[in-house]
This record gives sequence, C-alpha cells and structure tokens, in this order.
Amino acid sequence: MELQVYPNFVYQGGKYLEAIKDASEGRNLVKRSPPQELNNDWTEQKVYIDDGQYELVEKHWKTAFEELFGPDEGYPLRNQIKHIDLMQNQPYQTVLGEIQATNAWSYGFYYPNHNLIMSTACHSATEKIIEQNQGLSKADRNAKLPTISALSDIMWLAWKKAAPPAPQDLRYIARNNIWRGESRVLIGDLLKRDRGDSRHVPWPGVEYSGDSDEGKALLGSPNGRATAWLLIDRAGEMARRGTSRQLKVNIFSVDGRYCMLWDMEAQSPRGTLNRGHE
Repeated sequence: MELQVYPNFVYQGGKYLEAIKDASEGRNLVKRSPPQELNNDWTEQKVYIDDGQYELVEKHWKTAFEELFGPDEGYPLRNQIKHIDLMQNQPYQTVLGEIQATNAWSYGFYYPNHNLIMSTACHSATEKIIEQNQGLSKADRNAKLPTISALSDIMWLAWKKAAPPAPQDLRYIARNNIWRGESRVLIGDLLKRDRGDSRHVPWPGVEYSGDSDEGKALLGSPNGRATAWLLIDRAGEMARRGTSRQLKVNIFSVDGRYCMLWDMEAQSPRGTLNRGHE
C-alpha cells in the first residue's frame, strides 16, 4: 500500500503541521475565536459509564498505560478518571433563528494525573448537521451549527473542567475503538503494510513521527483532525509563545478494534537557558 492512495490526507496533514507551527510561534493565521467555556447547548450526562466500557478500554490500553506511566500506573486507574459525557440535546439560537438539537455527543475519559484525554466515542454536531441537511450548501449548513460544534473545542473545554489548574500540561490524545470508515481503512492499511496484520497488533503497534507521510495522513484523517485543531486553536492556552510540539502517533489494534495515541510533547523555545541556582 502506497500513501499515494491517501494524497488528500497527506496534503491536509501537512497543512495542519504548518498551521500548528505558525500558531506555536504566535502567527496563528486561522481567523477564528474559539469558545472559552461550555454553554447550555451541551448537557453533561452520565450515559456511557459501565463496567463493560471500562473493561473494553482496559483491554485496549492497559499495556500502553503501564509503559507510558509505569507498572504501578497501569489502567484502569478508575479513581483517577474524570468521566465527562456531553450531549447537544437542547434547542439553540443561530442567525437563522432557533434550531432543534442536533443530538451530537462526545464521551470521554480525562486523566489529569497523566495529562491525557481519551475520546471513547463521539459524533460531532458538524456531522449531524451534514446528515440532517443533505441538500443544503456548505455555507447554509454552517449557519445552522451551534456555537460549539467542533470536537477539538469540546475536548479542550471538558479538559479545562477536568484538569484545573494546569490544563496547558495536556500531552496525550487517545482515540479508542475508531469506527469512522476513512480512518479505519487508513489505519488498517498501515498496520497490514507495516506489521502484516491489521486485526491484532497490540500496543505499541506502529509508531510514526508527525512529519512523516504516515503521520501527516493520520493527522489529516477524520480521527486526527481534532488533535490538529486543538493545537492550532489552543496554542496560546497550552504553552507560552515559542514552545513547539514534537508530534508522534501510535496506531494499534485489539481484536479488530483500532486505536490511536497522539503524543504532543512540548519542546522548550529554541535558545532558552535554565539559570538554575545562582
């Protein structure tokens, strides 16, 4: 499998990397003011938490957590999880008047002690609007969106709620049980190419640098875009100007369920010196 099969993902991921670099250096060219807090359009509901879900996530991630955070820090760490389920189930106001709820949802596990967000399942308001308004132009569909519609905004605002007082320390974004078609096909093809199997390639699976073609393709895929937009839109909140991010991504699978982990390790500004104790 050659990545020429996914030229749009590679191209888009490359553009995201450029925008991430610009934003980290204070040159954010994206003309957008991201929301700063969750509003009443979204309702927090404990609808997705049960032992079966914990067990499924533990099956996928236990080895990864033990390797990343130490043998005594392996999943499930249920006492360290802040579990936030959000649903867009309220009517909301737009320039077009009142719009009925999209019934979008975002379910996540948030780990403040490990600076990690795990998106366990989601269906964005943008996707819901597209599904419900097939005949409308892109501009008309966008006019019907709630104020908060992007998964990157929802993850960040939920993270700020879960991880005070240092949300800027966020380092990892995990996507569990990826089911979206384009992302599934891409991950399956990469695992098959590089490990000879796509159904069972447990952690660490395959690791790619963010600036490789594989990393760009994954960043530009539907399940990578939220990571890109979070780094673009929230650069000023995540670190001081000049701090860059060294991206890498692992993809793996357990019994045909695909998972992805983005490591967004912060790098000190070039030329920065540590004075130490004088």
